[in-house]
Amino acid sequence: RPLRSSQLEYASLDAAVLPTLLRVMMTQSPTANEENGTFLMTRDHLQQSFRFTVLDDDAVYRTAMGGIKTSIGLRVVRQMWGSFKNAPILPEAIPLQDQQNLDLKSRQKPKEPKGKRGSRAKRNAIDLNVLTGDLQNLPKAGEVLDYTKESCIERVIQNQVLESLPEESYLRYNRRGGVIGIEN
Repeated sequence: RPLRSSQLEYASLDAAVLPTLLRVMMTQSPTANEENGTFLMTRDHLQQSFRFTVLDDDAVYRTAMGGIKTSIGLRVVRQMWGSFKNAPILPEAIPLQDQQNLDLKSRQKPKEPKGKRGSRAKRNAIDLNVLTGDLQNLPKAGEVLDYTKESCIERVIQNQVLESLPEESYLRYNRRGGVIGIEN
């Protein structure tokens, strides 16, 4: 949906306040003061600059250090580079005669599926949080189960529940999260 002018003004104020916030953080932070002005220099992940350019037409652009995305009906170029390096050139429209020589993605052959997943039948996911645990036979506190979440889940979920799952199914849960919820 199109943004109202008040929304655009509010967003620009959010961006305008950032240099002031950074200046205050760098002058009043005990961590920044202890490092004698080298705080940003020693943290590579904080040394990135971004530039967003709205494109008004459907032309093909050459974009250094970035790419073109379409969001809420706008084509926007996002460029990113190291803060202490020279900024890349602004996106430039490619003349029509040069476009014919480009190897555009739409002309590339489709990619082959990676690994075994391409030929495997679709598996049925069963959310772990709808299954119940075997509360009577939980491991004692401090008992080492194993390193993986899968082995811990097998100890907590009743064996007959695991054995009753359809053959092409698997348990779905957040493999990166620290806590896994189950029904009871």
